Amino acid sequence: MKYIKPADNKDIQIRVVIMPDMKDDKPVITTNITIFDKRIKAGEVSSKDMSELEFNKLIYEIQREYGIKKCNLGKSREMQNELETINTVLRPTFQLAVRDDIIRKNPVDGAYCEVKKRNGGARKTRRALTVDQQRKFMEYVAKNPFFYHWYPFFVFLLGTGCRIGEAIGIRWDDIDLENRIIDINHSLTYYQRADDSYKCEFRVSLPKTEAGNRRIPMMQQVYDVLQEEYERQKQEGFCVENVDGMTNFVFTNRFGMPHNPAAVNRAIKRIVDTHNSEEEVAAKKEKREPVMIPRFSCHIFRHTFASRFCENETNIKVIQEVMGHADVSTTMNIYAEANPDVTKSVIEKLSKNMDIF
Repeated sequence: MKYIKPADNKDIQIRVVIMPDMKDDKPVITTNITIFDKRIKAGEVSSKDMSELEFNKLIYEIQREYGIKKCNLGKSREMQNELETINTVLRPTFQLAVRDDIIRKNPVDGAYCEVKKRNGGARKTRRALTVDQQRKFMEYVAKNPFFYHWYPFFVFLLGTGCRIGEAIGIRWDDIDLENRIIDINHSLTYYQRADDSYKCEFRVSLPKTEAGNRRIPMMQQVYDVLQEEYERQKQEGFCVENVDGMTNFVFTNRFGMPHNPAAVNRAIKRIVDTHNSEEEVAAKKEKREPVMIPRFSCHIFRHTFASRFCENETNIKVIQEVMGHADVSTTMNIYAEANPDVTKSVIEKLSKNMDIF
């Protein structure tokens, strides 16, 4: 649910409710718009039983009737981001209902893709960390006594490319230290309970696609932190928290619970802000330009891993398999990011290898 207040008409408030639905046996997104004039309900429209053209005409009529000059309810980037957030929350929730035989089919499957197609494939631009930013961030975490406890988890994320739900759900049962293999076969979802208590809980969910079930070889850095973490937990005790019959989780907080994504994002924000504040002071004393780290979310770790992978590997199928993508276009279009330094390096290498001029 979202409320929009037009800048040129302060008496008007527009409530927009977006929800998954089915139409002609296909998943769609239904938009319900309610108009409030001085907090009194003045009108309501829904996209459920009309074409996109008819719905857009109604929006135009609302704009004209209430003197709203701009009201981009369907095409704005902000609304696109809102849809993506809703899809991220609803899809795994409905997937749990399918798993428990409450419903036969996930009504959200394919709905967001359809919306993106209609809007010209618009999506948020995510930027991977550069090599320097990645190195600076990890060095700072490793040396800072307040943030060091996050170091093994961040190494795991940056060294495997796992989704955040897969990483927080990883168990020692899924890790083969002898053969250095990580078995990705489930993830943890953190969402609000249905008992109106406003409390959240973890649930186990299956990977997004069959390709999500995969076995990832450990790079040396990941093996080292997992080995150290295992030895530490042998002394201090392993996780006993039970989530849908699963326990023995590798990465936990100080209460022995798996990390939730929001807590991870808050930790990243604190680390970045603290680093930048200290770097700004140090740079001023040393009379140089500060090396700042941009704010980012935990998903950028996966994005960064994929970018580093693509910079160093040419076999697309290997990259696709490790990332757990069902479609190779996802790997190349979303995660494979060519930064200027790498592009320049590749052209220089090509120039040396091409003796045709």
